[in-house]
Amino acid sequence: MEWLTEHCRSGEQEEVMTYLSRKPGTSSAYIEWRFDFTEAGLRVKKCSLKFPFETFEDGHVRVYLKADNSDDALSVYSSLTATDVPKMRGWDKFSLIAELDCERDACAFQHAQLFRQQLKSGFFDKQEEKYQFLMSLELYSMY
Repeated sequence: MEWLTEHCRSGEQEEVMTYLSRKPGTSSAYIEWRFDFTEAGLRVKKCSLKFPFETFEDGHVRVYLKADNSDDALSVYSSLTATDVPKMRGWDKFSLIAELDCERDACAFQHAQLFRQQLKSGFFDKQEEKYQFLMSLELYSMY
């Protein structure tokens, strides 16, 4: 995976876009975030998730949540607003996984993108509404 910045022309304006994508020359890539609350004795009570992604032409993105003690996966759909994930209730150890590839033999690396946004002043502000990826967890004690 690689963080990229590209210059796009939209009519008369030039925009600078930034996003996470596969490295050039690769056919697939994935990124995984792991969460483990077992040592703390905590479990998920509520979860909401905002995880935007975009595809172009034959690019493909698959995002899912997977509990460590299960082979089942919960699909995550691209969203610019936080969405509740009630099926995560009771999970104590899980992963959020994003896989980027092509629907055909080969496509450009930039045809599957995570967190695409315009790069402008204030990009690194600490205001929550500017974050592209947001997971909000409410936990409860198992004891």
